[in-house]
Amino acid sequence: MDKTPPRMDANHADAIARAFLQPTPEREANRERQAREDWLEREKRKVAGVALVGMVIGAVIAHRLGHRFTEGVIWGGLAVAAMGWAWIGVRARRRRASGG
Repeated sequence: MDKTPPRMDANHADAIARAFLQPTPEREANRERQAREDWLEREKRKVAGVALVGMVIGAVIAHRLGHRFTEGVIWGGLAVAAMGWAWIGVRARRRRASGG
């Protein structure tokens, strides 16, 4: 008995490759979902970055006004983070409206 596996002809291999590479609704939905998640992750990182800047600004202002340093850090970070989330909300609505 011959134990060699059957060989695949070029047409059969090409058909299998096309089936794998052809976009399906599920693959397209997964790609779009992943793109949305990636975009949101980038936006979250931007908010975190500007919140850190807000914390520094809040600390400096609190120190100059004679308030506690920690309160300035907290309120500065919260204020700028809230503005960042509002900015993300506006951009997300605009992005949905344009279809991107």
